[in-house]
Parts: sequence; C-alpha cells; structure tokens
Amino acid sequence: MKTAHSKSHPQHYAASRLQHATRLWRSYLEAEDLPQLDRWIAAEMKKHRQFGKQDRYWYSEILFAAVRFGYLVIFLDTIRKEIKDRQETELSQIVHEHIEFFSKHDLRQDEIVTAWKHIPPEQFFYLIGKRYCYGHNEATWPVTAQLEQQTRQLLDRLFEVYEQYQGQSHDLTIQLLWQGIPLSFALLLEHRKTFSHWSAEDLNKFLHNQSVRPPLWIRLNDPDRKAEVLAEFEQHEMIISEYDHALQVSGETSIFEFQAYKTGLIEIQDFASQQIGACVEAKPGDCVLDCCAGEGGKTLQIAACMKNRGVIYASDIREYKLKDLRRRATRARYDNIRIVTWDGETLPQFPREVSKRGGFDWVLVDAPCSSTGTWRRNPDAKFRVTPVSLTEMTALQTQLLQNASKMVRRGGKLVYSTCSWLVEENEAIVERFLNENPNFHLITQNLYGNPSVNADTMFSAVMQR
Repeated sequence: MKTAHSKSHPQHYAASRLQHATRLWRSYLEAEDLPQLDRWIAAEMKKHRQFGKQDRYWYSEILFAAVRFGYLVIFLDTIRKEIKDRQETELSQIVHEHIEFFSKHDLRQDEIVTAWKHIPPEQFFYLIGKRYCYGHNEATWPVTAQLEQQTRQLLDRLFEVYEQYQGQSHDLTIQLLWQGIPLSFALLLEHRKTFSHWSAEDLNKFLHNQSVRPPLWIRLNDPDRKAEVLAEFEQHEMIISEYDHALQVSGETSIFEFQAYKTGLIEIQDFASQQIGACVEAKPGDCVLDCCAGEGGKTLQIAACMKNRGVIYASDIREYKLKDLRRRATRARYDNIRIVTWDGETLPQFPREVSKRGGFDWVLVDAPCSSTGTWRRNPDAKFRVTPVSLTEMTALQTQLLQNASKMVRRGGKLVYSTCSWLVEENEAIVERFLNENPNFHLITQNLYGNPSVNADTMFSAVMQR
C-alpha cells in the first residue's frame, strides 16, 4: 500500500492501518443487514486500488477476526464497564453473572451491530487482536491500537481472567463465548454432540476450528489428468495432500493463475461439499436433477462422473447463480447440463426424455439452510439464526424435499443435503419426510468435515423410492 506513512515509519504505518481498519469496519457496520463478509470484502477491495496484496490480505484478516470474535468482545465490554473499581476476587462472580444474563437474553443481529458501533475502535481492535493472537506471535496482528496505559491494563486484566476461565473450564457456554458464538447455540450443539456421539474432544476440536478458516480444497474434473494437474502444482511449489479423492492445496500462487483452473481441469470445492456430490453416484447415460444448484459446484462434480453422457438438469430460483453455472459448465466443456429456473413449488415442465423414464434416476436437493456449517468462512452467518428463522427454514426444507421427491422415478434415489450441522435441519427433516412418505426408505445419512476433517461441516442423506 503506497501511503504518505510508509513502512519505513512503523508508528505512522501502524496508525494508518488502524485508521483504515476502523474505516472499513464502520463501513461494514453501516451496510444493510450485515452482508456476507467475504463478498463484501471482495467488493470493497476493488474500491481501494492503493492497497497492495499484503495489505488486502491483512485487512481481510482483521475484518474476519472482528466478526469471528466480536461477540466475545461485546461480552467483555459489558464486564469492562463494571470492573474499574472492583476487587480481583469479585471478577469470578461478575463473569458468571454476565454469562447467565447472555444465556437468557441472547442478542439479536441489530443489537450486536449497535453494540459494535458503540465500542471505541481502539478498544475493540485491541481485544480482537489479543484473541486473534492467542497462542501465536503478537506480531502477526497488523493493527496496533493506541490506548492509554490505564485502559490497556484494564483490558489486559479482563482478557487474562477470561482466558484463564476458558482454559480450565469444560462449561460449553465459556467455550462458545471464547469462540465468539452466541450462547443460543449451546442446546443445539449439545443435540448434535449427542446425535453424532461426539466425544468431549470432538466437540472441543469442532469449536476450536471455528477460530480459523478452512484450507483450500479442490476437485479434479477429469481424474485421468491428475498427473498433469499435480505436475503444475509442484512446478509452483504448492503443498498438496489428498483425502477421499479431494485435494487440499496451499502455497504462494493464487489458484486462479493455474492453467488447470483456467481450462476447467479443477474446481474449487470444499471437502465436505465434495462428499455430498459423491453421494450422487450417477453413471454415464443417467438422468439427474440438481435442485437448488446455485453456481453448480456439485452439478459439475456429477457431470464429471457422467463423462458428458446422459443429462443433468440444474435448477435454482436465482437466475444470476445459474448464469455462473452456465459459464463454469462451458469452461469445463460439459454440454450435457441443462438450466431450469425453479421456485420450489410448481414442478417444472421437463422434456420427454425425462417423462419417458418415469422421472429422474437421481434427484439432489441441496436445500437452503442456516449455513452453520460454513461459519469458518462466513462467520457473519451465526448472527442470522433465530428461532423464527430456523422455523421458517425447516418449513422450506420440508417443502422442497417433498416437492422434489415427486420427480424421482420408481427405483430412483433422492439425496437431501445442507451446509448445516443442526440436527433440526438434517436428520429431523429426513425422519419427518420418511414418516410421511413410506414409499421411500433411507439408505444412509452422514455428517462430513469438521471435526473429523479440516473443512466445512455438511450433511447428506440418500433415500430410494
């Protein structure tokens, strides 16, 4: 970043970074309905061409840390207002009182944004920095907040008390706050832990992973050309590991610069998402419907298995998403993908190739959901889940699954999936559907990714008619 305060003047540069971080943070808070952070950052960075690559990376990290741990800062700030003149021995009682209050009076999204706006930026970024650097070198935090000594000592004392609590406590609420997760998720997490037979270690790992973004996972569109793709990665000194046919990649070169990406040999797709796509075991010549296809990550994965034989219909209510899917399909050279707009209610009119079969061999319903499984890359999503929104979402999921099931031929398979770890959006929806549709039976259902694999957390169930 070229500014008047260059890196040759560390104090000026740190102050400049704090000013820019504050400006970006305030701009984000002024945006309507707390927009999806990664998309907002991408759009915002286009407005700031003066930022160099390293600066863009750091400002992105700052904003992600702010949203990821901002709930913890709100909690600590409510305590800060009370402890100036309190004795050390009273801190324990104060912390417990506030945990009890937060458990019973969980904040709405608008209340969270309002609280963030009222915390002085210097104090906000100072506490975020301490949490971000927990267990790491403090030099990795690029913003230095200029605080008076008394305020700094107060915040240090407050942070150290809570840091000690979370390190020694097995109380789930303590751990949730440490990760910046609203306490309303405590019962939902306990439900998941019980349902999936998670150990205490599994739950701790799941929560710990929320502190960082998952690694980059890619998928081969043409497994037969794997050696060619790996050779290009190795040429650029990329680090590659493989797990269940998914490739985890890291290195200095952007994935968008590789010929393998430009020519459609690879796609960016999270490990958990790839496992869902793999549930659709379509063969060349099959007839497949991908409902709620979005930009088509799973559509392309299914197409790769079909080797351009048979047909895949990809539907979504969002036409702009389907345009991206069409572009990606063209790049990957798949000409057996058909685009259909569907609102999830009235069944689309398909050509005779579908009706002659009596329906589709495979129907994938990748339903809209709370996105709890993608908090690591979309931390803002955790503030949008409310009892009302969850009720509305599960009703929509039930409707989509029921309507889509009518398009499955006899003997065909229906796959239901979400990018959520909530039992209420996954196993509970499947159980309700099977109870109401005895002509279907469950083959398998699974939760993928975090905590067993360093990825997002997603769910799928395979049923047969």
